[in-house]
Amino acid sequence: DYALNVVQEKGADPPCLKHQSLDQLAWKGTIVLDEGRLVNSLKAAPRVAFFAALLAGVLHTAAFAPLDAWWLQILALASLAALSWSATPRRAAWLGAGFGLGWLSSGLWWLHISMHQFGGIPWLLAALAVLLLAAFLSSYYAAMLALLAQLRLRTQPGAGLQALLFASVWLLAELLRATVFGGFPWLASGYAHTTGPLAAWAPWVGIYGISALAALAAAANEADVEGTALSFRVEAVSTGTLEKGSGSSWTAVTPGTTLV
Repeated sequence: DYALNVVQEKGADPPCLKHQSLDQLAWKGTIVLDEGRLVNSLKAAPRVAFFAALLAGVLHTAAFAPLDAWWLQILALASLAALSWSATPRRAAWLGAGFGLGWLSSGLWWLHISMHQFGGIPWLLAALAVLLLAAFLSSYYAAMLALLAQLRLRTQPGAGLQALLFASVWLLAELLRATVFGGFPWLASGYAHTTGPLAAWAPWVGIYGISALAALAAAANEADVEGTALSFRVEAVSTGTLEKGSGSSWTAVTPGTTLV
């Protein structure tokens, strides 16, 4: 199995590539074939990927006190990195929104208790208020993952650089959530590491530095998986001529070879 990442040229529409051979292609652009793995099936189905991100967000909440399962925070974030690694900007935004919604709606559920039991707000309205707040806060993560996907399409970074970019946009999303419109920094991801190996960094980089380090650790696993991608480009629209390689070194690929 291979996952396809299509870099679309301006004004061109990418074809349906599954089970296509090289001589069946009539499109000019760049195609990246990545090593197949379990999450490819999730990447291929938008709804399944969204709910997988939603579940990963809920698991992300379980990493905080009282469980103090710091490793679960990195595992949950690694799942998001894997799902969004080669996603389009639109899909990356949905994945970021799903992860944030699962994480923040479950982690901020105490607000429902405050509003319903102590504030007298009807149960349904209190639940809706929590969901709306979680959805709004999730928009920061949606926007930042969309930005990352756009940068990836424009710059084609290596796996290591993309891991650094993932950590950077995650940190930016956390900082935006903590400051914009007065901020709502509750449940920042770094607070999951009050125990564990990253806790020692707290005096040096603070809670948001730990958030960035955890995101880098999560993305590093995906960078290791993605490190041996094969790049292909379609040179002739009419004939479907394909070459493979990197940089300025390209080798012709025989027509008829099955891509997926």
